[in-house]
Amino acid sequence: MNEPTNRPNRPDPAAAFRRVRQDVDELVAVARCAAELFPARAPLSFGRLSDLLDELLPTDAAAEARVARALAMDPEALRRLRSRQLDPFHAPRLALATLANALRIERDTFRRLIAADHAQFAGAGATARGWAGISDDAAAWRALDAAFERVALDDPARAPRD
Repeated sequence: MNEPTNRPNRPDPAAAFRRVRQDVDELVAVARCAAELFPARAPLSFGRLSDLLDELLPTDAAAEARVARALAMDPEALRRLRSRQLDPFHAPRLALATLANALRIERDTFRRLIAADHAQFAGAGATARGWAGISDDAAAWRALDAAFERVALDDPARAPRD
C-alpha cells in the first residue's frame, strides 16, 4: 500500500530553509545598514552596545526576531539587550561574537560597547554569573574572547593571518 508523501507531522524542509534564509537576510540588512553608517559615525560614538543596537536593529518586532534567530539568540534576549534590560554578560557569548562579526566591528571596540552596558549592571552588584561556570568579570571577558576566536574560525576574512 502506498503511503501519502505529505505527512501532517513531518516538517517541510523547504519551509524551514526559507525561514532560515529570511532570518539571515534580515541580519544581512542590518550589516548593510552598519556598513553605510560606520564611515560617517564610528561604532564607539554610540557609547554602549544597547545604543548601537537601537540605531541598527529594525523597529519591527518580527524583523528584530528574525535577526535574533539568525544570531541563534532568543528574540526576547535581543529585545532586552537593546533596551538595557539585560546585562550583555547574560547574553549568549557566541551570538554576541557573531553579531560583532556580521557588523564588522573590531573585538576591542565591541568589548568597550559591552563594557559600557555591563557597567550599569555591575554598579548594581551584578556579576558575570550569567555565563555558565563564570564567576567574575575577567573570566567573562576570556569567555567572550574565546567566542570571538570560534567565530573567526568560521570566517576566513576575519581569521588571524600567519
